[in-house]
Amino acid sequence: MIYQSAPWKEQLLRDAARLRRIMRKRIDSDGGEKDLFQLERLVFLSAYTMRKLWEADKLSSNWNHQRLRCLRFPIKGDASPTQLNWHDLDRHYDLETSSEAKIRPDEFCDRIIHSFIFSPSIGNEATITEFYFTSDTMRHRSVWLIGLDVVAILMTTSGKDYPSSGRWVRRADGQFDTWTGHGEPPLG
Repeated sequence: MIYQSAPWKEQLLRDAARLRRIMRKRIDSDGGEKDLFQLERLVFLSAYTMRKLWEADKLSSNWNHQRLRCLRFPIKGDASPTQLNWHDLDRHYDLETSSEAKIRPDEFCDRIIHSFIFSPSIGNEATITEFYFTSDTMRHRSVWLIGLDVVAILMTTSGKDYPSSGRWVRRADGQFDTWTGHGEPPLG
């Protein structure tokens, strides 16, 4: 449980700036292994941080109403990515057939935290502007492609989100329904 959210949110803002720098940087001729590691680590830890902030009610309730734009690629027939061949994306997923998808921030964070595939896409300019991802449970359905700019915006939004009000209502089962935000909660 996160008690004091400010240090976590300040780190998210620093990491969002770092992610934007990664987007502008050309990948080294050696394949950029260090850059790719730093990117994956940064995205993973940021997703974990945002999920923990969300679960601790340290983000406004409307945080999860956002929709992150990405592309979804379906699995090919009975393809089954494994630990040995996950990197062969075009072998397992129909990368010629995409559909636009919008996922909630908590879904994105969960898929990154439980990622089975995390594969940066290196563009013509030898920069990384997006990455493929799917979770261990979703790998038999689809892989998603999301822009680093979309992730950086989510990190920035999360890092600046300081709810000023909160309401907790205890349900019959003893658990709480929580609303956090600014001003009065919406009816219902």
